[in-house]
Amino acid sequence: MNKKIIISLTCLFFSCNLILFFAYLFTPNDNLNKPNYIELQDINNEKIYSYNHAYQGDYVYLKDISNCFIKTLINTEDKNFYSHHGFDYKRIIASLFNNLKTSSLSSGASTISQQLARNLYLNNEKTLLRKIKEAFLSIKLESRYSKDYILELYINSVYFAHNIYGLKTASNYYFHKDPITLNYQESCLLVGIINAPNLYSPFIDEKASNQKQKNIAYSLYLNNIIDINEYYNILQNKSPLYGSLKINNQIEQYYHQGINKELQELKINKESKQGLIIQTYLNQNLENLIQRTISNYKINDQLAIIIMKPYSGEVLALTGGKNYFESEYNRALDSYRQIGSTIKPFIYYLGLINGLTPLSKFNSSPTEFKLEDGTNYSPRNSNNIYAYKDITMIEALGMSDNIYAVKTALLVGSNNIKNFLNCFYPSNQKSTISISLGGIELTPLQLISIYNTLASEGIYYKPKFIKNVSYTNGIQLYEAKKGGKIILKHDECIMINYLMQAPFDRGLITYSSPTMVNYQTINQYACKTGTLVKLALLHHLHG
Repeated sequence: MNKKIIISLTCLFFSCNLILFFAYLFTPNDNLNKPNYIELQDINNEKIYSYNHAYQGDYVYLKDISNCFIKTLINTEDKNFYSHHGFDYKRIIASLFNNLKTSSLSSGASTISQQLARNLYLNNEKTLLRKIKEAFLSIKLESRYSKDYILELYINSVYFAHNIYGLKTASNYYFHKDPITLNYQESCLLVGIINAPNLYSPFIDEKASNQKQKNIAYSLYLNNIIDINEYYNILQNKSPLYGSLKINNQIEQYYHQGINKELQELKINKESKQGLIIQTYLNQNLENLIQRTISNYKINDQLAIIIMKPYSGEVLALTGGKNYFESEYNRALDSYRQIGSTIKPFIYYLGLINGLTPLSKFNSSPTEFKLEDGTNYSPRNSNNIYAYKDITMIEALGMSDNIYAVKTALLVGSNNIKNFLNCFYPSNQKSTISISLGGIELTPLQLISIYNTLASEGIYYKPKFIKNVSYTNGIQLYEAKKGGKIILKHDECIMINYLMQAPFDRGLITYSSPTMVNYQTINQYACKTGTLVKLALLHHLHG
């Protein structure tokens, strides 16, 4: 029996090497092109997300991963990772011997490089041919990339159960932690999941997960990676488990939807065989600011937040809701809502180009308007508060006075207001007097792009998420244009921008208070609030 095993082992070993030699000799060098690969980068060229047919997830660099996890992973999955050249002969021989002994293919000997090759290019079937391909591709990976980069790619591609790919998302999902802060106890649990995700997840089989964690910890102790005190600490102390993603990993999902829409508009195929590198305008510092804001936003209302750069149209940050995993509906991109009083600066802009000034006065008191079609229209101010005297455009904008807005709209004409909006986003909505109080529907992104035109002194820039797109081989497919289109008049835009500081002006407190007077800021801001039933809008221009 022993002689038979030795002969079989020897034949199999030399056969594998022969096949590997010819495979390496005759296989084209482009086998390592990343199929269906997409990498997203932020505005500073930092990788934030990667996807291919085998995985998708938030990306983390090796330097941002704790040594506890790296040591645990290498000790468990591939002790000789930094010394072999793709596959480990000793492990292969031991594995083949065990498989021949048991007449099965149950014992694996895949190195981290082989596992990465399988994750990227192959499937999980347990066949000799797949093992040969896996070994060949691991050699190609090792010849092209550094050990650290291979390890980094592996850590970002590995599956952690519950549709979680990559360590960054996994450490968030299980522990609400960043990878750099993982300790040995947490690392043992996560590395244990890699071996059999649907068996060793603590949310699937807690007992099996705990036992696997203990086994890995014991191996660390036997190999002098941890001391006896750390070993007992792992056995006795457990970090809290969450089984959900913190909010700060959800915000960028809404931004991704904007990227996908723009790719469709550009007719760029995400399934490109060459793989795509997409540099975006995402500013992670602003994203973090939004995340902190939302984490303190305790009421049940939904929200949408967009930050767009003037004189460019670059969308620096965007969220379409409070919790992406509870609702993927992107309110920033897809939610058409009446825009309410946020239309008033557009009406006053039209008033300015038709002869009004910031000091032009209309009487603010309850008024019934008789329209051309014979109907009556009786708008009201918020809480039925009126000046009962003449007020200026500055006061009207600061207080968001509806009577002044309707009188201005009647002066400039509802058709002109409709034409103004059609310059940006044509629609079939009727041009009635109700348009003067925001009775027209736009998405938040559409509305903010019009406000951005005011901030850009009359130049319209189409909202854009993508700075450039290139293949993984460096060939550029697309680069965003920098120019805009002059739609509005420069001087009137400047005046409107100054007028929109009025909501913060304490000096305007008279018959009512400016809408933002209770929100004093260090810097100067231009803004306009808008309120509808169960909907509040706030648009800041600049500071």
